[in-house]
Amino acid sequence: MTLTYKERLQVDYERIRTATKAGALPLPQRMDEIRQATDRYALAHAEEYDEAVAQALAEGRSPGTVPIPFKDTEILEWITDAILHEDLTDKTPYKTLNTEYPFFSERMLLRKTSKDSGIDEKDKETERLSMGYRRMRNKHEVNYVNAAVKARNREARKRYNDFVRGKTEGVLNVVIKEEE
Repeated sequence: MTLTYKERLQVDYERIRTATKAGALPLPQRMDEIRQATDRYALAHAEEYDEAVAQALAEGRSPGTVPIPFKDTEILEWITDAILHEDLTDKTPYKTLNTEYPFFSERMLLRKTSKDSGIDEKDKETERLSMGYRRMRNKHEVNYVNAAVKARNREARKRYNDFVRGKTEGVLNVVIKEEE
């Protein structure tokens, strides 16, 4: 009995998974095994699609009418989990402290998100008000602040110009370095 390419990928995954769980397949060897299995799968998948396109052309249909078969996303996701086996099976509660970019299993992610506060959209407004955010200034307050800032800038510019022209006392140090 010959296996289809999908069944062959399933068998390869099971073999890789059992060897990984047993500790007999370290990451570099596991990556080679996974690369070989996924390459076989991709080539067989492409050949099947090419045959479907050739059959459509033989029947006089446009190749665009051939539906693209969906890949086996579930088993491909399992294979990515096999690649990340060490990261996903790390039971340390300090995973985020020990690792720069930690990976969480579904159960760990669920536990992590269940501790969130769960504030929904209508509660955000009341939380924002209770946290003491500033209110927006009205038009008259904005004009008052702008006038005060302009007056302060005008005074500072006048003091600076007087200093530069030598009308006020002060020390101006200029250091010129010569080339050696």
